[in-house]
Amino acid sequence: MKKNIHRFICLLSLSLLSLPLAWTASDTIEGLSDAVFLPLIEVVRPLFIKLNFVIGGIFGATVLLVIVRIYYENKTIRLLKAIKFDLDQQNKRQGISYSQQRKYFYQRILEFLEDRAHKKALKQLYQLRAAKNENKHKARSV
Repeated sequence: MKKNIHRFICLLSLSLLSLPLAWTASDTIEGLSDAVFLPLIEVVRPLFIKLNFVIGGIFGATVLLVIVRIYYENKTIRLLKAIKFDLDQQNKRQGISYSQQRKYFYQRILEFLEDRAHKKALKQLYQLRAAKNENKHKARSV
């Protein structure tokens, strides 16, 4: 059903866009009322009007299709931006990195090294605590 309505609207707009071109073409041809070119004009006029109708129709259809495409692309972009915003909000709430926290190559390397050093320090701390707890247990058992 939508396809038929869309086709009808396209055909109606094509015909409306091409009519002024056909009218102006016939007016310019009638303006050249020279007696020498009159028989030639009468032969070429129907072909010229049909050619203008086809060219105007193709141009009009192209313009309409571009406008419709731009409209739907903008709608899609707005929808994708809304989805991205929602995902960013969820990631912020859960403490996960999100799209506005873009990290460049060197920042990622520094973060990796800092994280590695932090993990190494925590490991040493846990080992010291474990050794300290073992010493306490040995002292209590003796």
